[in-house]
Amino acid sequence: MSNRDGYGCLGSIISLLLLAVLWPYIVAAIAIYFAYLLLLELIAWIALNWVLVSACLLAVLAFYLAIRFKLATRVYAYLLARRTRASFEPIELPMSATVIPEGLPENSSIFTPSTNLYCYWCTKKLGLQSWERSGKYYCQSCYEAICKQKLDIE
Repeated sequence: MSNRDGYGCLGSIISLLLLAVLWPYIVAAIAIYFAYLLLLELIAWIALNWVLVSACLLAVLAFYLAIRFKLATRVYAYLLARRTRASFEPIELPMSATVIPEGLPENSSIFTPSTNLYCYWCTKKLGLQSWERSGKYYCQSCYEAICKQKLDIE
């Protein structure tokens, strides 16, 4: 009894050559099968989470449209066009610091008008020479800087 299977040395070499030639196709077929399984799992996950997927797709679409039609610059230009220019009005104080109101006793100190208002730009406490522009208060130096800037723009 011999252990020969009938292939011999030549049969083994031919089998190895066939395996070497067919190996890339076998690997490609396995890869295609795995890709098919992955695609099925992806479709099943999308079917379970369709709300999340549609929200993500809408967000990507909105981002694309914002970039495509330059919506950010259009909104900025629209807001600049709607901006109204306010005029500068001096703050009217009820009385000056050097005037003593009548009716006070002579030994009373001079009334100094003070507020808890601070400059909108430099956060200095405002004094007698203060300016208001659209509800915001400015000191004299910031007012001059804004006026100079306004003249440079025009």
